[in-house]
Amino acid sequence: MLRFKSFITENKSKSTETVPGFHKDEDGNVFISHSTSYHKRDRKKDKKKDTNESTIINKVKKSLGIKADHEKTLDEHAAGHNKKDHSAYLSAHSAGAHEDPHEKKAFQYFKANSLDMNEHLIDAHKQKLWRGHDYQTWHAQDHAAGEEKHVHMNDFSTFPTYHQLEHINRSESHVHHTIIKHSKPFGKKMTLYHGSHHDFGEAAKGAKDGIVHNPSHMSTSHSHKSALKFGSGHIVVIHADKKTKGVHIDGKGSGSEGHSEKETIIPAGTKFKHIKSHKTSDGYDVHHFKVHSQQNANGYPLDYPIGEDYQKEYQDA
Repeated sequence: MLRFKSFITENKSKSTETVPGFHKDEDGNVFISHSTSYHKRDRKKDKKKDTNESTIINKVKKSLGIKADHEKTLDEHAAGHNKKDHSAYLSAHSAGAHEDPHEKKAFQYFKANSLDMNEHLIDAHKQKLWRGHDYQTWHAQDHAAGEEKHVHMNDFSTFPTYHQLEHINRSESHVHHTIIKHSKPFGKKMTLYHGSHHDFGEAAKGAKDGIVHNPSHMSTSHSHKSALKFGSGHIVVIHADKKTKGVHIDGKGSGSEGHSEKETIIPAGTKFKHIKSHKTSDGYDVHHFKVHSQQNANGYPLDYPIGEDYQKEYQDA
């Protein structure tokens, strides 16, 4: 019988790194290959012209007295997108996500431990696990039914035992499926920002149709200033339409209402299509994307319960 470790080794994706932070799989699809908001670096003030706008468009804008993208500051760009604060709207949109005390704790867990969770989801995607990842539906259900505490590796003074590792997995499974469960269509257009140290625009150049897949949960904010706290020079601008799904976790009843991050999660399985990239006059690299599609790890709709087919097969065996 093939041992699980050997199975993982033999089924690792032969993906190759395209640019730092991104890999391309065997089918030519580009995906985010590790969490993008961390590993801060010093941002260099690079004001050289670097924009997707054509020379003709720039000349027309100049004749009309309109600044080209690279001539605007990041604040000026942001002012042209979200005309008002979306906090109240998003709070109402995701109000149901914070009604259950156990699910409220799940979002708090994510805010504290998103890096480890996202790295797990990304690693599972790299390995092309046939059942997506180990955050299974029934693990989440068991955690909720038992009202178990959400635990993390750092909660243990020594390396966790097998049973403790199972508890960690149930905890993160519950967090993952809580995010999926409460990711609903926004119902209106809005602009969201994600701070990163990775060049999303460069990654999109080598991607099929300019589409970049994210197998992990992306933390965003409708405040560009919040995104700057996590980024290091690269700002991803997501032009979400009313069908885009997400969940706001700093709204009323969340326990972090009014938090400066104003965090909204775009769930794992979202694909982003590149629109354009440019620099700003104050030295930021800005990458504009729209949401192309949103599917879970197995290519089904987001709310399809990952693991149920496997669970049934296991029980029938």
